[in-house]
Amino acid sequence: MNKNYKQIIIIYYCIIFYFQIVCAYYKKKPVLTKDEVLKLTDAKPIKYYCKNNLCTYVEDYELFPFAIFLDENNKETSYIIETCTYDNAILGNCHNVTKKLEGKYYSTICTENSDCLSERCVNGYCVFNDLNPVVCCVTVYTPKFLSGEPESHMHCGKALHEPCHSSSECSSELCGTDGFCFFDPFVPSDSDGAITMPLLIIAILFIPIAIFIIICCCIIRCYRYKRIKTNTLYNS
Repeated sequence: MNKNYKQIIIIYYCIIFYFQIVCAYYKKKPVLTKDEVLKLTDAKPIKYYCKNNLCTYVEDYELFPFAIFLDENNKETSYIIETCTYDNAILGNCHNVTKKLEGKYYSTICTENSDCLSERCVNGYCVFNDLNPVVCCVTVYTPKFLSGEPESHMHCGKALHEPCHSSSECSSELCGTDGFCFFDPFVPSDSDGAITMPLLIIAILFIPIAIFIIICCCIIRCYRYKRIKTNTLYNS
């Protein structure tokens, strides 16, 4: 068998395997209430998009800008997360995405308000809705004093690229200077604490020793200065 043909087959199966994992990951995440989401304590980044009081997990908004809600009968209802400004929608300058998941195609082109998570469809595109902004719940990290591992908590608010006036409005607690919410790309790793703590211990041990040496040097220098001054007075 041709070597290039073997490589194509391997790549093909890898792609199939990847999409099987993605599909399984989307399906296994249950729909939660907003209160249940806020109680999550997973240290890894989490993003849930909400419709009224129900929230569904979205692994990567940039790759799959759709929120899929499954009811108790496993019946699916999907909404478009992607939004843009009213002016861009009128001009047709909004971003259009089409994705395939488990044999079904999803498109960011809307035909009615109910297709959008923002509940506002203009000229075939979902647009910002001040009366009903897209709500997202994400993991927010806070640096912890004297520790390499930051503290984390869940916070619900306006989603990525939603207009904002203050950071408290955004799910990420970050409102950019351009007036839109943005996500912090920081993701903690297992090595954060492993590197910081040893350095911290070394610093704690080194600083007192360094202070002690400096004090000793000052005492010795003062003693020598007094001794030299005494000898000078005695000889004169």
